[in-house]
Amino acid sequence: MSVFLAVVMVFSVFTGMGSFTANAAAEEAEVYMIDFPRSGDPNPGGDWGYQSLEFMNGWNSGSKTRFTEVRSMYSYEGDVCYCIEPGVPQSIGDTYTKRDENYWDNYPSAYNKTITPDKIKQLIGRILQYGYTGQVSASWSSVNGDDLANVMATQMLIWEVIVGERDESFNKVGTGSKHAVLEVHSKTHPLYNQMMAHYKRIESSVQNHSKLPSFLSGSPQKAQTIELIWDGTNYTAVLTDTNQVLSNYKFTCSDPNVSFSVTGNKLTVTAKKAPTSTLTISAVKSAQRKGVVTWTDTVYGPNGGIQDMITYAQTVSDPVQGFIKTKVSYGSAKIVKTSEDGNIANISFHITGNGVDQTVKTNSRGEIQIDNLLPGSYTVTEANYDKYVPQKSQTVEVKSGQVSTVTFNNSLKKFNVTVKKQDSETGETPQGQGSLEGAKYGLFKGEELVDTYVTDKNGEFVTDYYICASDWTIREIAPSEGYLLDETVYQVGAEPQKYEVEYNHINLGVTEQAIKGKLALIKHTDDVRP
Repeated sequence: MSVFLAVVMVFSVFTGMGSFTANAAAEEAEVYMIDFPRSGDPNPGGDWGYQSLEFMNGWNSGSKTRFTEVRSMYSYEGDVCYCIEPGVPQSIGDTYTKRDENYWDNYPSAYNKTITPDKIKQLIGRILQYGYTGQVSASWSSVNGDDLANVMATQMLIWEVIVGERDESFNKVGTGSKHAVLEVHSKTHPLYNQMMAHYKRIESSVQNHSKLPSFLSGSPQKAQTIELIWDGTNYTAVLTDTNQVLSNYKFTCSDPNVSFSVTGNKLTVTAKKAPTSTLTISAVKSAQRKGVVTWTDTVYGPNGGIQDMITYAQTVSDPVQGFIKTKVSYGSAKIVKTSEDGNIANISFHITGNGVDQTVKTNSRGEIQIDNLLPGSYTVTEANYDKYVPQKSQTVEVKSGQVSTVTFNNSLKKFNVTVKKQDSETGETPQGQGSLEGAKYGLFKGEELVDTYVTDKNGEFVTDYYICASDWTIREIAPSEGYLLDETVYQVGAEPQKYEVEYNHINLGVTEQAIKGKLALIKHTDDVRP
């Protein structure tokens, strides 16, 4: 079988960033193309060629061929180079411009809708880090073709990245109705099994190189958003890395209130203050990859003029980045008011915390809901009303996406009275045949008689409990034996503003005046003289 050898002239031109205009001085270079199998291969009739297939994003494999084509720089057995425009032709005498990694700054994203041009560059550099970057040998054959199989595997993986079959983590994505790059080589290719062994090895190495903690994504646009939950002190989230690579990464965030701690495979994200918007957290692992040198005609894409190629450059820093987003969802606080007297509407409450400082009033149902509150602790204080027992301020914990309820129940201030009746002159000792027992008193609210009570043998009685008010009075209705009716109106002193608790006791002393008769002395004698 014939062997095809070709030389493509390449001009190494150093241009400014983003510029495609070659300088006058240029370094000439050559690209050599070698087809396998070579003459003398023990398996010349094997299925060495490419299939003609359609790939994702408009790419294709070109015309069907009978050979496995390999390219090298400067000589037939020079450094290997790889195609990055599958399906685009290449001819003898084509000239190229040498570009550094800035080439990818202008690469059209339309030709790969899976990953960004910068990510394409990174993944190709990682493939070169673990794939074949040695020299080409014209002596490769079906019996000593391990390096050739390695070249084939490296080329297939580069094409997969170019056409969009690999995501940020170097995982395969579905090709839909299009062919997969791997279908280019027939399974009857003499080096197919060796190629697939290298393919899987490089794939695994690049995936491990690119492996992120399981909760991270390779781009901010695809990053998941996690919820920070208020734990009573901070806003936190705990994430578990099932990929077990967490310790290799360092985490940063633009918000100085956010911190990170790693314990084993668990990352704890802590925010002292609730973020006001969604935050992007970055994770970085230090790594290295091969630099990428591109040989180009500066025409991009499946319809490009001539085939662009890459070679490797010296090792460059290759930080592996992952992203996740955090947010704090708002919650609500609901105040529910109940009251002993049923008065629940238009009651004022003051709520403070996390930048909130506002007064609200209950509706006709005794409720008010405050929405759009950041999770955290809030203090709710009811306005003071004299007739009610003062309510202690309450703390309500607002949680993301939930309604937290706090209830205030108002109890009316109450009083009872112990009335102690005494003789106005002798105190607790009644005069003569009089008695302090049996006097009848009325408890009045305003001018309304509410209840009556009778003094016991000690001249006392104790009332039931009544609602505090300023117009309660005690009046005697009927005196006890031997005493005059006391017409004094005694103020109870049950004004609600005087008291802070629900049940209050009042002592009230009343006095009585004994009934006193008049004594007439009449002098007479039995000695009657005329």
